[in-house]
Amino acid sequence: MNPVVCRISMPKSTCIERRVGEGVTAVVVPTGRFALTRTDVLAPLEGRLVRFKQPKRVLFVDELPRSAMGKVQKNLLRDRFAGLCD
Repeated sequence: MNPVVCRISMPKSTCIERRVGEGVTAVVVPTGRFALTRTDVLAPLEGRLVRFKQPKRVLFVDELPRSAMGKVQKNLLRDRFAGLCD
């Protein structure tokens, strides 16, 4: 695991890719000490995860929405970023 990243959520995207079906979006909460780039997130996945399972998009946020039980509310993430696919 990349020690720079605090949390990553990868909800199934509502975007439909033209040729490959649904895409994966990584929603990343970086630590405050480091500037994190898309490459920093995707590089550790090369060779470990087949290409079609790797995120197509990487979005950076300050925090992930959580339920009262502490689970990431992926439905809220999908709703929040749904317009980016158009």
